[in-house]
Amino acid sequence: MDSAAVSHRRVAMMALDILAVLAAYTLAFLLRFDFALDSYYFNCLITTAPYAVLSYVLTSYYFEVNQGLRHFASFGDVVNVFKAVSAAGLIQGVIILFVTQA
Repeated sequence: MDSAAVSHRRVAMMALDILAVLAAYTLAFLLRFDFALDSYYFNCLITTAPYAVLSYVLTSYYFEVNQGLRHFASFGDVVNVFKAVSAAGLIQGVIILFVTQA
């Protein structure tokens, strides 16, 4: 397979991952507030969503989450996903704590 096709596939996978993170983050906000966001919480969502995406992208790259998920997932891949999600949650919590308190 040529490298251009692999590169396009990798970009498409990352774009779908980002869309999934944004959808999950938005749905979490909506579920938390019974699908009725007032302007304050909507602004919190808009302000913190880029940090959620950034923390996911950085940790999934660092823990090589998408490397093993092409064909078959092993237990090591599950552990990498767990590490990435845990690290992203910690990073996001710290960033949001400082962003929303400012």
